[in-house]
Amino acid sequence: MPTSETEPRRTDGGTPEAEAGSEEPSGIRAYLGAIAEGYYHLDVLPARAELRYRTYEELVLAEGRLWTPEKIRLDKQGPVRECYSNAIHAAVRNDWGYVEGFAASVFPVMHAWCVDYDGMAVEVTWDQPGTEYMGIEMNPTDALARMIRNKVYGVMPNDHLNNMEMLR
Repeated sequence: MPTSETEPRRTDGGTPEAEAGSEEPSGIRAYLGAIAEGYYHLDVLPARAELRYRTYEELVLAEGRLWTPEKIRLDKQGPVRECYSNAIHAAVRNDWGYVEGFAASVFPVMHAWCVDYDGMAVEVTWDQPGTEYMGIEMNPTDALARMIRNKVYGVMPNDHLNNMEMLR
């Protein structure tokens, strides 16, 4: 169990570093890397000494885990475009893990989903699973507490309300 909402709870015993060196190519990993690299080249986001990462793409690349379609299962779907609400409620209701990151259908977008007891990602918003998912698993209790404090669903997309804690 993680000690904070930004520490991934690993259910597979692996590490993000080990997965980064996997032999299978990842389109989502390449996309996130290109976006993060683009910010550096364009100098859109100046480096801030107090931040470990400049972007959430960079954070997810460094600290996230990759889920592939064969490890995705569908659960009862919540309303479309409410992935953060759907995922946090499903995680709390079922005692599952809660994940925020990026998922690809046509192209990667910020998204939230759950992780069941077997470490399988559970899509609770889209009718069909995406092609790839990459994100950071969070303690659902900590994530929900932050959402209640901020009065908005989603930790990563609203991190600016918490002085960019996830990027530190």
